[in-house]
Parts: sequence; C-alpha cells; structure tokens
Amino acid sequence: MKRTSSILRNRSQLKYYSTGNYCPNDLRYYASSGSWGYPSADTLASLRSTDWVKSWFRESAKSRATYLSTTNYIGKSSMIDVAGNRSDWNYCSHQTLRAVNRPFAYCYQGMWGVTYAAGFWRQAWPVNMSEPDNEYSIPRLASFLQDQEFSARAYWTMRPRFEGDVSLINSIFELKDFKDVLKNIGKFGNLFVKLNEHRKQLSGLKTEIRLSTKGISAPDPTRAIAEGWLTKVLAIDPTIRDFLAISAQAMTSARAAQQAYKQDGIDGKISHYRERLMSTNQTTPGYNNNLVWGTGSSSSLVRNANMYYTYGYTDRSTVDAICTYWGLTGTVEALWNMLPLSFVIDYFLTVGKALHMARIDNNTSIPSVLRYCESATYKSSYGQHFLLLPCVNSFCLDDKAYLGGSNEPLLVSGIERKNYLRTPMDPYKGPALPRVKLPSSKQMTTMAALLRCMI
Repeated sequence: MKRTSSILRNRSQLKYYSTGNYCPNDLRYYASSGSWGYPSADTLASLRSTDWVKSWFRESAKSRATYLSTTNYIGKSSMIDVAGNRSDWNYCSHQTLRAVNRPFAYCYQGMWGVTYAAGFWRQAWPVNMSEPDNEYSIPRLASFLQDQEFSARAYWTMRPRFEGDVSLINSIFELKDFKDVLKNIGKFGNLFVKLNEHRKQLSGLKTEIRLSTKGISAPDPTRAIAEGWLTKVLAIDPTIRDFLAISAQAMTSARAAQQAYKQDGIDGKISHYRERLMSTNQTTPGYNNNLVWGTGSSSSLVRNANMYYTYGYTDRSTVDAICTYWGLTGTVEALWNMLPLSFVIDYFLTVGKALHMARIDNNTSIPSVLRYCESATYKSSYGQHFLLLPCVNSFCLDDKAYLGGSNEPLLVSGIERKNYLRTPMDPYKGPALPRVKLPSSKQMTTMAALLRCMI
C-alpha cells in the first residue's frame, strides 16, 4: 500500500484545476473511442489485465491532440498545522478543494456484449460544479487517530513473520467451503420447505409450493444464477487467484525468500496497513451502453499506519522453511478455516484475520520500531465518475490501473475535497480483536445467492 503524504502549496500557487499526474501540463486527450464489436474469449481475457490497460493508456497519450476547455472554478489549499520535516513522518494536517479532470482509458462490455474502449480520454466538465460535503473535517479526523483497536490491528498485522503470499492449506479449505455449500444446500432447502408448509397451513394461504423435500419442483432460473455465482466466487475465482499467486511464489525458492527476509530485518523495513472505514456512492448511473458512467457524489474515509523497523531472525531448517513458506504448518487460523461456512462469519466479524494477526513467528525477534505514524484521509467528490462494474474489463485513471467488479466510483471530472491528518506516535501493542464490519457488495451478493439456494 502506498504511503500518503501531504502537499504544501501557497494559495497563490494553487491551480484552478488538476489535469492529473501523468500529463500535468495540458488538458489534451486522444479523441478516439468506440465499439470493438465482439472479441473472442481469448481476446477478452487479455483485455482484463492491469498491465495491458496501463500500456495502452501510455501509448495513446502520445497521440493526444484534442483540447478540452478549462474551468473557472477557483480551488483552495491550506496547511492547517505542520511540525518538523516531512521526511520524518511528521505531524501535519492539510486540506484541499479543487476541480479535477484526469485522463483515463477504459474497456468494458455494454449492451448485448459489445465491447467499448478508449485509450487516453477525458470527460467534459459537469454542468453543475457543486462542491462536495465536508462531513469529516480535520478536527473530526483527529478522533479517529485515538482508536486503539485500529492501532492494535495495524501493529500485529505489520509485525514481521516469515511466510509466503499464499497458504496451500487455506487454498484447500477455500475449495472445501464450496463443497460444504453444495452439501448443505439440500439440507437447508428441505428445512425451509417444511417451515414454509407449516406457515401456509396456519395462515390458510393457497400459494403454490415451489420447493419439495426432493428439491425444486419446477425449473427456476434464479436458482441456476445463484448456483453459478457461488461456483464463480467460491471455486473458480479462488482457484485462479491461488494459481497465479502460487506461480509467482514458485519463482522464488524458500531458501532465497528466507535469506531476503533476514536481510530486510538487518537493513530495516517499512510496512503499511490500511482500513477503509466508510465508503458511499450516491451517483446515478447512465442508461444502456453508458451504464458505467455515474453523475453525483461519492466519499470515502481511510485509516493508514506506517512502521519502519528492524528485527533479528534465526534461520529455519530447509524442511521447516519450505513448510512455513508454503503455509503447510498447522495454525489456529487453519483450524478456523476448516469450520463449515466460517467465511460467512468473516464477512461480519474478521475472526480469520484476527487469528492470523495473533500468530507469532518464534524465529523472529520482537521488532525494534524506529518510526511509526498513523493518518486519516477523507475524500469527497462531485461530478462525473467511472463505475468499476463487473462488466468492466480494465480501467486506467491517471496511470493507475484497475479491474472491474468492485463497483467503486472513480472521479474523472468534477470537484474533489481531501482532508488529511497524520500523527507520529508509538505503536499500540494491545490485543488485536476481530473487527466488526458491514459486508461488501460482493459479499452481500454471495449471501443472497446462499439464501436463494437454501429456500
């Protein structure tokens, strides 16, 4: 995760608008967009790539020649308070309000599967240049920096431990979750049927019973869709993700990874931790082929922690290093993942992550923390947004690439507010308790599919 830093500018030097970081000196764009028809499955797979969309964005930028009009909106920027040097992770509070128009590239499937794309595009300024809300001002952000539960989760997550990026045991249990779902769908379905029959007898309703103890009495497309979603989320996606992670991890041997980990402890390492506390999307999407465009407001509140530290490490034996590197050792976290449908509980209460934080590497000494700071960032925006819907293959905003599916709104043209507060402190080493949270939109969809398959 990238470290957030404040930018100090005098108001007289503040530009009325931001054109992005990749081409900051003009509002030009490459005026070429349109339909790519119906690419093959292999071509679509290649288009769903952050490397591809970023490369296409940069190449198209070389051909930008069309100018976008400017805006008369006057921005504001002020450093409320600052102490020390920025390079020392100092205390600072900074707020900015400005018009933005960032270049972007997109590739998505519109109506009837037609692919639409543009390489280095800009969206016109919105007609209504309304300023976004200021719900979380600098004083209110200060209260979030007193949350010891966050500080504990940050410290125990960043505390060093020798491990790889993928755990083979957890990968196996992810597929077991899918098997458990299939096995229990019939049992829960029969239970719901019996309860439904009793309810109908008591109320005297004569509606048609859609389920029986043997399953569905008539074809129902919603059940097929729900089962297809569960297959994708609980079986296909984890398998593909783990395959890519395993392939990348296999490029480095356990021995080499262990030596690199040990050297990091000697040289000093910087780790980052991030939690999104709030995210709203109040945009109105377009119609038909413009469904990925949303006009309105959005906001987010994010907490960050950064830690610079050193540590000592005692080498493991070859077998122990391999087992630890590939996640083949027995842990409490693995036992939790063995429980049927434990992932549903993790949607609301992050038990699995808390168990992972509590795991201590006995071969690694307690880290010596050299610098530590926490920050809170509130962003709100109003204007034209690009929505990262599931139909989006890939998207690049100002040289930062994304894949579709998160439904996150990204401001491309409008007004953006940013309040930022950073405070150096000592890390809090208390117990890291599970975090209570609301499920994401994808997790809500998964639970809805589970419920549909059970009734």
